[in-house]
Amino acid sequence: MFECKERSRTTWGSHIFLLIPALTYSSGGILEIGVGHNSSIILNSFSVNGRRRYMMIEEDHAWLQEMRLILPPNEHREMICNAMDISTPYENDRWGLAFIDGPYLLNRRVDVIRGKVKDCAKYVVCHDSCGTGTHSVRRAIEENYKFYYHFEHAEPGTSIGSNFAPVDWVKAFTEPYQRDPRNE
Repeated sequence: MFECKERSRTTWGSHIFLLIPALTYSSGGILEIGVGHNSSIILNSFSVNGRRRYMMIEEDHAWLQEMRLILPPNEHREMICNAMDISTPYENDRWGLAFIDGPYLLNRRVDVIRGKVKDCAKYVVCHDSCGTGTHSVRRAIEENYKFYYHFEHAEPGTSIGSNFAPVDWVKAFTEPYQRDPRNE
């Protein structure tokens, strides 16, 4: 397992190895907590093309406004800026997929993972899941989800968890990326 490192452009988008298969495998609404360039464009496309409800929750109002300008129109999308309690807007709904990302406020992401999202989303994908400390996303996934899988071949790691369905299917999507081509 690798150590969490400072974010660099070479690691942006490493979550696609789990996010795209999870979007393909899931149905129902899409919840994004912590808005990002790569993830929001992908999630917005799946929402528009699949006519899936898509809720974006972001703590940074300026960043959310910037994303509003970048993303194409989507009648199924809701954008919410809520810096006080990011669980409130979604906790009473059922989601096919929740994606959690955002700034390196690991304790906030761990709070979300341990909170109500585990009870309202069939699959939860969390980016930046490396590390083993008190506020470890990886640890929170393992402690709060019946089924989970960690993809660590592309830094800074991405995990998927579910309390409703096994996630073994994701291994078929990630296995080709875990082999070292130098050994073949």
